Amino acid sequence: LFNLVNGKLITASAKPAKTDKTAGLHATPIDHVAIERVNKMLSRPDTGILSYPSFHYFLDQEFQRFQQYRIPYSIIIFEMWAWHNNELKALSPAALQEAVSRINGAKRSLDLFAHFEALSYAILLPHTETPAAAVLAHRILEILRARSLGPEANLSQLALAFGVAGIPEDCQEMGLLLAAAKAAKVVAQKNNYPIVMFKDMTPSA
Repeated sequence: LFNLVNGKLITASAKPAKTDKTAGLHATPIDHVAIERVNKMLSRPDTGILSYPSFHYFLDQEFQRFQQYRIPYSIIIFEMWAWHNNELKALSPAALQEAVSRINGAKRSLDLFAHFEALSYAILLPHTETPAAAVLAHRILEILRARSLGPEANLSQLALAFGVAGIPEDCQEMGLLLAAAKAAKVVAQKNNYPIVMFKDMTPSA
């Protein structure tokens, strides 16, 4: 590079190689309040988490993207419970709120955290293969177990189980994707191992 400059074959210039055609434009305002309003409409008011029907909508959008561009995506289906007198019970509202806050802090802004069926939760990870999804599951497990979720939710009382599956690695249909992640979660619950990837399951699992 020194020789090229010294031989005057190239010169340094502050002028951009390509003209910025947007330099004379005035950016159209983005209504972030409206965006947040739509987000609230798609979420359950009691938890602030994306509703189950909304999850299905975005799952379908991701599937359409896969069909068009072959972009992989993954889901994590999981459950969060607490032991009380040898019985599994749902987290208290305060403990759930703390868990949601930690999970939202761990996932990417593009990942969608939603309710799944009646008592489970799901995270939809666009443009993500299952090994990366498993990494997020481990991260969530760590932050939920790092410290108590509240006075009534001791670390030793938490019961967590995660199932991970992805398209096209495990299947190529939305219904089978959900079934695969659910099956992996059930194995995690039965074997007392918190995170199971569908691809690692044996046929008899």
